[in-house]
Amino acid sequence: MILTLLFLQLTAHLVADFLLQSEHWSLQKGRKIISKFHIWHILIVFTSAWLFSLQWAFWSAALALSLLHFLTDIAKSFLRVKWNKDWFFIDQFIHIVIIIVIVWLYEQSGDNQVPAFISTKTVAIIFAYTCVLNHPISSSDIFFATLPSLHLLRQPMKTVMDCPMPAN
Repeated sequence: MILTLLFLQLTAHLVADFLLQSEHWSLQKGRKIISKFHIWHILIVFTSAWLFSLQWAFWSAALALSLLHFLTDIAKSFLRVKWNKDWFFIDQFIHIVIIIVIVWLYEQSGDNQVPAFISTKTVAIIFAYTCVLNHPISSSDIFFATLPSLHLLRQPMKTVMDCPMPAN
């Protein structure tokens, strides 16, 4: 169950941070420490996290996740505005760590009730397709953005793919 929720939340992150956030929004967020684009983006992060959890009770975890995402984005914008530094990979690493911690804490609370008909393998495949949909701009983007993420997810993906499929 925890792997299913983790893949759902990583997919929600990809959707919110890449598919639903235009390059224009990203650039605008980098011009001011806090902007209306930050607010819109965080609303999308919250909505994606909550909807992709497939659970009503996840709203508080989605709120915590989106607030921490917001603080991370503000820190990134501060570095961009003050020192013209854009630490994309550190930003994404922090987002992924936050997602892992929030999912783990939520699982420990005993509230995790991902619907039984949602298999971890199906969610892992949806996550992989979402990675492909994010179509990086250049080969260096593929190397520097995709490969570290895949390395972090190698063991969970191996665990999922080695699971036998349930009988119909």
